Amino acid sequence: MERIELDREEDIISIRDRLDWLRTNQVILIVPPGQKALSNPINLKLLKRKAHDLALDLVLVTKDPLIRSLAKEAGLKALPSESKALKAPSLQPTQAEEISPLALLFITLPFILAILIGVALLVPSARVELTPMAQTVEASLQFKADPGINRLNRAQAAIPAKRLRIELSGRGSIPTSTQKYVPDQKASGTVIFINKTTQEITIPPGVIVSTSTGENVKFTTVTTVTLPAFYQSQAEARIVALDPGPQGNVGAYLINRVEGALAFKVQVYNPSPTSGGTLKPVNVVTKEDKERLKGLVLQNLHQEAYQTFLSQLPPDSFLIPQTITVIPAQESYDHFVDEVADQLGLELKAVAVALAVSRSDLKVLASEALLPQIPSGYELLAEEMKFEALEAQEEDGKYQVKLKVKAPAVAKIDKALVRDEIRGLPIPKAIEKLKALPLRREPYLEISPSWLGRVPWLPFRIEVKIKAG
Repeated sequence: MERIELDREEDIISIRDRLDWLRTNQVILIVPPGQKALSNPINLKLLKRKAHDLALDLVLVTKDPLIRSLAKEAGLKALPSESKALKAPSLQPTQAEEISPLALLFITLPFILAILIGVALLVPSARVELTPMAQTVEASLQFKADPGINRLNRAQAAIPAKRLRIELSGRGSIPTSTQKYVPDQKASGTVIFINKTTQEITIPPGVIVSTSTGENVKFTTVTTVTLPAFYQSQAEARIVALDPGPQGNVGAYLINRVEGALAFKVQVYNPSPTSGGTLKPVNVVTKEDKERLKGLVLQNLHQEAYQTFLSQLPPDSFLIPQTITVIPAQESYDHFVDEVADQLGLELKAVAVALAVSRSDLKVLASEALLPQIPSGYELLAEEMKFEALEAQEEDGKYQVKLKVKAPAVAKIDKALVRDEIRGLPIPKAIEKLKALPLRREPYLEISPSWLGRVPWLPFRIEVKIKAG
């Protein structure tokens, strides 16, 4: 009798594989409460079939009443304690009766011979891999992902959901898309100063002259000129606008005012228009630029959140991508609206949240949805199911999720019957028997030791594995 302790997260494939290595047909399986794989009725039926195929006397020991109930429905023995399991009739060793030495000799000799024969029978082993005819079946499945419940509700198609949360940060930049014209070059020209006195007057650089009508445009002298010492004497001076841009391009005779103390001594006018004041196009930041950049950075963070959530998920969890929400927490732009800039940059800190559900729970609902699609004579390989979330709508913190489920349905092959058909046969005849099965690939048969040349006689020394493809 052997005793196997299971982990809480161990899947049905691992459990079934562990049974293949047993050296006895009496097994106690210690199942922790809440063990996910054996909380699934389909997995319990698979375990029952495995025990039958290996001719095992299997007893489940678990304190979980749900697992015991489901196990009994699947035809398995299930008890609450190991002590009760050891007292079970099927696991009770028979007491040996006292026998005489002569009788012991007669009993021992055939037993030794039987051991030698048994070794010859037990040492050989065979491994068979079969790929049955298969077709993909698919169906649509709708369920509610609810963080407020802690167990699957099959009647309402409600699955417990786990909230996920991570912190993210991202940067991005874009070229600004809007241009405006700003002052570039300053206007320039000449003015004539007229002496209002009989004294010599020197006009130094930096004297301010301006227009007196309309917009007051100011200019400064850039040369030194001297007015002779007689009334109405004149001299020409170069001027440049104080501010750049076309507003400095003024018409003839519009500059007629002198600022400062010289205004009492001289008059001024421009005999010809000033020119050269220009504008230039520059890129500026707009509100639309900020919104566009923020959208791009959030989009990148959404993809980063998806990949991060996937990398952190346990193998039995399924992430619902449509539930991923990226919430900005802090944003910092390197330019203000209307500021001149060719590029706009943003540093954004955010929190991402999402929901995930158990793949085991999904498989329970999906198996029911796929059942009508399975052809007669075929069975579903639930462990190979694939899910694709199509949409998810939030309702008061819960999500109504629609997804597409696909799984291979394979032609039914009875492993026990396969063992009975090929045991003891030479390899060529065993291969011929296997080829008669509904397969889509050549069967694989491996004998150990290879020189044996035939399949072992004992069925439990023949491992049969069904592959989807």
